[in-house]
Parts: sequence; C-alpha cells; structure tokens
Amino acid sequence: MGKKLTYLLILLSIFLSYCTSFEKEKENTFSSGSLKKMPVKSIKINYSDKEILPEIIERQSNFRPIENIISIKSINITKVETEKHKLNYNFTLNYRFIDVPFDNKIFTCQNKYFSINFDNDIFNNTDLYYTNGINFEFINQIFEHSPLMKLMLPYRGSSINYYGISLVQNMYTPTNPDIEYILIGDRPFSAYLYIGHFKIDNDVSKKFRQTSELNIGIIGSNALGGFVQQTIHDIEPHGWKHQISNDIVLNYSVKFEKSLLSSKNIEVNGILDGSVGTLYNKAGLGFLTRIGKFNPYFNGISYCDEYSRKKDNFRKIRYYFFVRVQSYLIGYDATLQGGVFNRSSIYTIDNKNINRTVFKGSAGIVFSLSRFSLEVEQVFLSPEFDTGLFHKWLHINTRFCF
Repeated sequence: MGKKLTYLLILLSIFLSYCTSFEKEKENTFSSGSLKKMPVKSIKINYSDKEILPEIIERQSNFRPIENIISIKSINITKVETEKHKLNYNFTLNYRFIDVPFDNKIFTCQNKYFSINFDNDIFNNTDLYYTNGINFEFINQIFEHSPLMKLMLPYRGSSINYYGISLVQNMYTPTNPDIEYILIGDRPFSAYLYIGHFKIDNDVSKKFRQTSELNIGIIGSNALGGFVQQTIHDIEPHGWKHQISNDIVLNYSVKFEKSLLSSKNIEVNGILDGSVGTLYNKAGLGFLTRIGKFNPYFNGISYCDEYSRKKDNFRKIRYYFFVRVQSYLIGYDATLQGGVFNRSSIYTIDNKNINRTVFKGSAGIVFSLSRFSLEVEQVFLSPEFDTGLFHKWLHINTRFCF
C-alpha cells in the first residue's frame, strides 16, 4: 500500500510541474487586470489617474529592473486638462520593457541573503535519531533565470518574489550509534544530501506567502553522513555500514502561510505545507505565533528588504519570542523505509510500523540588528514509528542581508 501511494504521489508531483506551463510569457498586448510587458525603445502613455506617477517613482526607488519590471531612463511630463477638467499625465518612458500599472504587480527583490541553519541534538545531551543537519541558503535575483524555476508554482496576485538555492545534509542514527550490530526495532542509520531550488511569493497586501521548492540529490553512503559523523566524534560510530542504501532524492514541496491575527506586538499565522517525491510524502497543518518587537511578517522575508525599510513601522532592532506547532500526515519516509527505487537496504522500518500522524512543536527567540539576525529554536518531535521515542534538538539560524 505504501509503495503504491509513493508512486501515485510521484506522478502527482510530475503533473504539478506541467501545471506551471501556463506561467509562460504573455503576448505583447495590454489587458486590464494583468501584468503585461512590451519591448520598446520609447513609448508615450496617456493616463487619467493622477496617482500613476508617484507610484512609478516609488516603485523605482525600491526595485531595479528585472525583465518585466519598469525602469525609467528618462521621463518627460506634461499636464493636460480635459474638457471634463480631469488631469491627464503625458509622459515618455525609455527602457527595454515597460510595466503598465494594472491590478497585478510582480516584483523581484534585489536584496541578497545568505543563511546558515544548523541542527544538533547534542545541546539536549542526546545523540540519536535526527542527530545533525546543516543547511546553507543563498537568495539572489539571478536565480530567477534558472530553468528549474519554471517548475515553481505560479502566483497570480501582486507579490514580491525571491529566488534562491540551498545545500542540505541531514543525518539520522539509532539510539546507540556506537555499536556494530543492527538494533532491531530502532531507527536505521541514514543520511541525505541535496541541492534545492526555491521560490518565495510574498503578497504584502493580502498578508500571504507561498513557497515552492524542488530538491535533487542522494540518500545513502554517497551522502557522506558516516564520514561527517566519524570526523566529529571521539568514538567512531561503526553502525553506518548498515545505513540506508544509495538512492536518488527527487522531492517537491510547497508551503502556504496566511495571517490570522496581526497587531503591533503579536501575530498569528496559519501554515499549510506538503511534500511529494522519493524522500518524503507528507502533508502538514500548523500555526506560528510571534510576540515581541518585530517588523510585520509579510512586509518581506527579512528585516533589510527595501520595501520593509520604507514602511513607517519599520524597526531596526527587533527581538521576539515565537511558538510553532504543526501536525503531519505521513505517507512515506525514506530515512526510515529506504529509497523508493533501491530496495536493497539491510535494515528498514516496515511500512505497517510507521506512525501516520506526527506532531512537531517548537519555541524560540530571535534577535535582529539591521542586516543580521540570530534565531535559536528548541524543537520537539513525537515518535515516528511504533517503538520510537520522543526526540528533541536545537535549531540555530543566522542570516545576513546585503
């Protein structure tokens, strides 16, 4: 049953990738209610809405041109009074593309971000289950042009878009990683390593954020989990020779976040996320609560966003406490059950012994100063299989903006 469900979810992920095909470029015509672009050297536009000019100038102060974003090399303005005594603005825009301000506006953020995420249970005086994880993230507008970004979910509303890549390695061990024989009924040794491509659509007006990500990599000895742990351990963990066999990692994940309560010093956001592929098949629902001194969550993904910094409520120094709770339905977990295509693993957890509902909760603090932030989070996870134990680890995140 689990194997059939996995194949079905893989087919679903392929179908979702084809669904993004309608995000192709629009024809070079104008249509109310959508964003259009026209390759020109110069064009004159008559527009009766007197707010258009300040809007264009404000947008130029926040974002530089990326394909369908307007950039003004020169602008000539004259006021024209019609018979009905309404002001018209005649102005000339000079650039490769122009963006006529209809209902939907899409921007690519020009800020760059570098994040380091580190997970380890040694801070809780344990060395088992999810024992170590490292995640490097880099967000830059140049990744918008990656061919894999065409597989990200489209967003039809007004949004600020972020494009990035990540490098992730996670390692898992049984309750005693130092023994040479297999602990039946315990977690198998496993590790995976992948490169991720992700896109974040942040809708400020609707207080909504959509994230989609494609992960490509490997699980098994080629992920170098055993090598890394043997390097940092005083006592060499011998059980890695029984780890999950080598297989490919191909996973697609999405996350949707929506504001439920927002005030000056407290926020509550709903979270809906899910993954399909050869590594994880799962769906989750949860909530994030923040209390303290912070910038509004949906003003941007970070404190140094140009858009966020121009808001009246922008705070340069931020510190707050947060709580995150999530419940997951589990379809498949390759770190417990082995790879989808390579079924030669020496030891895995049987499909019937997997807990289909898993609870994950965390609490932490964040301190941010200007372009730097530090986040420390204590994470708790309920048992993932019948004979498993509750587990906890510490998550540390540092982010730099430039």
